[in-house]
Amino acid sequence: MLKVMFNGILKPLIYGVIILFVTLVVSLMTGTINSFGSITSIVAIVFIVLAVITSGSAVSGDRMRANFAYETKEDRYSRMRWSKNLFLMSIPSLIVGVISLV
Repeated sequence: MLKVMFNGILKPLIYGVIILFVTLVVSLMTGTINSFGSITSIVAIVFIVLAVITSGSAVSGDRMRANFAYETKEDRYSRMRWSKNLFLMSIPSLIVGVISLV
């Protein structure tokens, strides 16, 4: 049970925290710590947009129906897993971005 939870939820969140830490280090090295909040917000938005694109929910209904008819169950599972992981990776940056902009 813990292995499933680690691979399913915690692993993308840990990757999101690592990306947040790299963003912090780059902001400190370049001297732009004042714009750290907006940079993390942009990172979060990019991950959310990528999650929406990979989920296939940004297309019209007939296009979604055509994609559903021609993809296999494994392809659909893989696409949804990528979408979930990208969204989970955006959560740490989104939280820090919202807190720093408030």
